[in-house]
Amino acid sequence: MGTMLALAQLRKSYDDGRSFAVDGVGFEAAAGELVVLVGESGCGKTTTLKMINRLVEPTSGAIRIDGYDALQADPVQLRRSIGYVIQGVGLFPHMDVAQNVGIIPTLLGWEGRRVRRRVNELLELVDLDPDTYRHRMPAQLSGGQMQRVGFARALAAEPSLVLLDEPFGALDPITRDRLQLEFKQIQRQVGFAAVLVTHDMTEALLMADRIIALREGQVVASGTPHELLVSSEHGYVAGLLGAARRHAQGLAAIAAGEAKAPRP
Repeated sequence: MGTMLALAQLRKSYDDGRSFAVDGVGFEAAAGELVVLVGESGCGKTTTLKMINRLVEPTSGAIRIDGYDALQADPVQLRRSIGYVIQGVGLFPHMDVAQNVGIIPTLLGWEGRRVRRRVNELLELVDLDPDTYRHRMPAQLSGGQMQRVGFARALAAEPSLVLLDEPFGALDPITRDRLQLEFKQIQRQVGFAAVLVTHDMTEALLMADRIIALREGQVVASGTPHELLVSSEHGYVAGLLGAARRHAQGLAAIAAGEAKAPRP
């Protein structure tokens, strides 16, 4: 798999270098790989993600996307080439589903029939029947349906890289689980690289190909979910994983008929 994203010594300061929200972050994401950024609140996860598509401009460092220097690109054109999914979806309320999904290809100058064909393909991909949903307004959709439309919109211009900022956080548990599985299936099918920010360590462990743990703006650990689960060298990572471990132990205790499950 080729490298689609490479960050090197990425830094962000909001006070002219006196302190850094992100301080020397570097990692890579290959085609078809899902890299998950984790860490406590304020550790720099979302700032790092937003620097990749330059919603936040880096103070220093390097970002290469599919071999190209992202810091030399026009920021608007760069963002149109990268899929972006956020919590709450952010659909345009005055546009119907087809217009929301097709907005980036339309802005890129795609011919109308090509846009309509792409919209239909993507709605089918995210399990929304085009005839039923393409003309519905966002207010007529459930939360899960809106998130599916958000995924479709992020994939509309055939990006090689997709960024996701807590996209499952506002969903009910059943819808969340279903969409997590479906997103991974879509990624395997299409083959794009993805970077996901989450506070949910269980989500990170179950979805990630590789996990990057951040603390105070720096990478403190990196590895597969298995490697981080069995490692004992990073106390900070063990602390992040604590809730996921307790949940697993609690479910196992309940399944075994024990009177009391482990508590925090």
